[in-house]
Amino acid sequence: MVSVPVPLALLLQGLPYECLCGSMEIGIDALCDDSRQCRPGALFVAVRGHAHDGHRFIAEAIRNGARGVLCEEPPTQVPDGCTVVCTPDTRTALAVVAHRFFGEPSRALRIIGVTGTNGKTTTTFFVRRVLEKAGIPTGVIGTTGAYCGDERRALRHTTPTPIEFCSLLAWMRERGSHAVVVEVSSHALDQRRVEAIHFAAGLFTNLSHDHLDYHGTLEAYAQAKRHLFELLPPDAVAFACDSGDGWGTFMLAAARCRMRYRVGIGTEADIPLRHLQASRTGIRWEMCLPNCAEWIPFQSRLLGEYNAFNAALAVALGWSWGVELRLLQEAIAEAEPPPGRMEPIALPNGALALVDYAHTPDALQRVLQAARCLLSAGGRLICVFGCGGERDRAKRPPMGAIAAQWADIVVLTNDNPRHEPPERILEDIRSGIPPEAAARVLVIPERSEALWTAAQMSAAGDILLVAGKGHEEYQVLGDRVVPFSDREALRTIAQWMREHMSVSDTAQQ
Repeated sequence: MVSVPVPLALLLQGLPYECLCGSMEIGIDALCDDSRQCRPGALFVAVRGHAHDGHRFIAEAIRNGARGVLCEEPPTQVPDGCTVVCTPDTRTALAVVAHRFFGEPSRALRIIGVTGTNGKTTTTFFVRRVLEKAGIPTGVIGTTGAYCGDERRALRHTTPTPIEFCSLLAWMRERGSHAVVVEVSSHALDQRRVEAIHFAAGLFTNLSHDHLDYHGTLEAYAQAKRHLFELLPPDAVAFACDSGDGWGTFMLAAARCRMRYRVGIGTEADIPLRHLQASRTGIRWEMCLPNCAEWIPFQSRLLGEYNAFNAALAVALGWSWGVELRLLQEAIAEAEPPPGRMEPIALPNGALALVDYAHTPDALQRVLQAARCLLSAGGRLICVFGCGGERDRAKRPPMGAIAAQWADIVVLTNDNPRHEPPERILEDIRSGIPPEAAARVLVIPERSEALWTAAQMSAAGDILLVAGKGHEEYQVLGDRVVPFSDREALRTIAQWMREHMSVSDTAQQ
């Protein structure tokens, strides 16, 4: 996308730096923060990470052809022909340099940032549907990938690194997008990945226990999320769901923009919701927009009452951008759920399987409560889940307790154990389950076996909730990344049931 080399001096304009050797007029035709990806003509930016320090790989980057190096500490040896520049903060510098290198794409796009613990992906899908219904071509960047038109690109991170992120924005701009809705993670905000982005709107879904292994405290986690609203310019718009815990107000207080609104239930909300109803066919509710005397009805095919609040954020944004009320209603009604978000898969025995990405205590409780509301009389709720390895251990016991409280049967299994012993993860979860619930808990480490067992245990009227991995199509086992999809596994199970159920079994459904 960058056909002409960009002078290094132009990329660093306005940033504090000192050129230690070489020329600032060299042309840069590639950026990298991974020395293994460096090639002739590239600028290598040495960033200090939690696991690795890019300064240790400067020599490798130069051997691979780096024309310039941007660092906080100079290397001991530099060959002739390589320019070395020092700056106090390479994280922020990388965000600025990447944005400039790709032609400052966010200035030509309306960027909507969505942050929060849960609901980001669903909210971005609602926003895209609302804006495209209004004739605004909209891209998406988030957990399930990058979407532009009919194309999808897989991503390794919810919010990519600055180089990949700005490259994606440039791609979407060239493909005709006028807006891009982005999931902005707390890691990305803390690591300044979006520091140079010009946001047109900021949306906040909720805040609960997650990533405390990284942030340390809930307050630090919240402060990282709040940075999105600190980045909003005065002419942007800001919306925050406020569930009564004060976090929505906390987020909005950081915004400099004039249009700031709380979305929620009750008299404190600037955009209130009421009459929420959930069923197996979707959700219904009413909401009152600012300067509107009427309560406006909405409906969605998505399952779970909590999704009304995700949809409400998209409605509020569309309203602030002048989208007609009729189009808002139609867009929300037509929006399809993202992959692996309360995704239903009917089993031939009359049970309903739901696949969801819920991997935090709050998210697991929400989906379990939503699933229980959908149960038929006499039906049971079966929950299959695990927790990721080498991640926040503190959330495991609460998730075990929540599953035991809301599900009739709990099947504990592996999620992505990574290099952590699976038995330790499962024991952490079990430690939160009260003794009186132990008889309702099965431990089946192998995930495909756990799904088969749970499906065979299910019967007509039951709901089988499979939580934790959602859209993911892989499982991380030590150093191996093996293909695995909860959705495909359940479809395979359903097909096997169709082929092997007896006529009498079918007749009983």
